[in-house]
Amino acid sequence: MIVCLAPLTPTTRRMVGKRELDLIPAGAALVNVSRGAIIDPDALTERLGRGDITGAFDVFDPEPIPAGHPIRQLPNVFLSPHIAGVTAAGMPRLFSLMVDELDRFFHGHETRFDLTPRVIANRRGQVWSPVARGG
Repeated sequence: MIVCLAPLTPTTRRMVGKRELDLIPAGAALVNVSRGAIIDPDALTERLGRGDITGAFDVFDPEPIPAGHPIRQLPNVFLSPHIAGVTAAGMPRLFSLMVDELDRFFHGHETRFDLTPRVIANRRGQVWSPVARGG
């Protein structure tokens, strides 16, 4: 089983294309629960169309998948809506984290989920170095 968990950055966009998909051995399963744009959708549909691997996708590019898209017709593909965080248990937890973070900020405490230079560089597909940034 191959599970894609990569963040979407300029470097990872279309990171998995025809060449990489052709390396997947028959009988394997490919799961993408990260971002749809990491995998080339045309190459993915073509590879799955051979019928020798299984695909399970919580994400796709584009989202939502167009009604007539051929991937919807493949019997070896499992699709789910990209709403993993929208659950009865997940929403109160997200709200609690958000309120806690705002409370920390407005009371002058260190916040936990900052967009640091390292995080921003990663999302842009850049390499971050504390030495190059002077500290």
